[in-house]
Amino acid sequence: MAYRKATALYFTTVCAYPGDMAALGGHLQSEDSDPIGTRFMLINQGAWGFLFDIREVIYAMVLRTPTGEKRRLCILGRDGLYREYPSGGSPIDIPIKPTEAGYLEDLAVVGDEVYACGAQGQVYRLNGGTWKAIDRGLRIPFDGDDVKRLLLSISGFSTNDVYTCGFEGEIWHWDGKKWRELDSPTNFPLNCVLCASDGRTYFCGANGTLLALEADGTWTDLARGKLGKISMWDMAQFKGLIHVAAGSSVLAINGAAVQKLPTPSEGKLDAMALAASDDKLWCVGGDDVFSFDGKAWTRHVCPEN
Repeated sequence: MAYRKATALYFTTVCAYPGDMAALGGHLQSEDSDPIGTRFMLINQGAWGFLFDIREVIYAMVLRTPTGEKRRLCILGRDGLYREYPSGGSPIDIPIKPTEAGYLEDLAVVGDEVYACGAQGQVYRLNGGTWKAIDRGLRIPFDGDDVKRLLLSISGFSTNDVYTCGFEGEIWHWDGKKWRELDSPTNFPLNCVLCASDGRTYFCGANGTLLALEADGTWTDLARGKLGKISMWDMAQFKGLIHVAAGSSVLAINGAAVQKLPTPSEGKLDAMALAASDDKLWCVGGDDVFSFDGKAWTRHVCPEN
């Protein structure tokens, strides 16, 4: 068995900054699939640096720049921790107090607002420094047994045009006042939703599920049975194309065509989470971290590994 440092990490979340920089959330390899905390690292022009440790499992992070304020890194813990790190300022805690049992799963910036979703159909909106539950008609009270509705991802075009999705292929739309369930083309879990600049809303998930909801309300099956039973975990828009994290590969959607990006020349791609700036597409999962400039991959080996 190969020797591993006690501080060896695997990465599950990433956030892209402008230029050649990204923040990454990782967990100790020694904790395997049941971590108790998150270590944040920074890659800036290829150089690694330590950011901070949090004794909370962080499932999502995003960048936001509130009107008239500095850019900030925002992180969401599965148990309700929400913290913002303003550039050059002190951290700001605005915790979510979940109304139901179960974890919070995803975070999205829509306009000047932030949205979070999770188990039992919980959805929260941050506006003016306060979180408010906006899940009437969506949330299912926990009965002490199993999770009945697990929302895994949330994204929006505007504050009155937001989508969320999750287990059993559920898809819901928020019009700024109420939620409406859409007639989903699948009953497989949907791991990610992305509202893209081309007006489409993309969904990816288990069993080769890759869908686009067109602006006119019709559905396009982008997989067309050609992706097999692979699971797809995350999406990001980079250089005008939608990129999809699909385990051993990253896919690029160009209209109706879906193609695999070239394989990195070294290291093993384990695409679980993506983030993009204008300059780089970042991919994490497992030990390795990669960035893609539109032509080739660069491997970034964590000094802890």
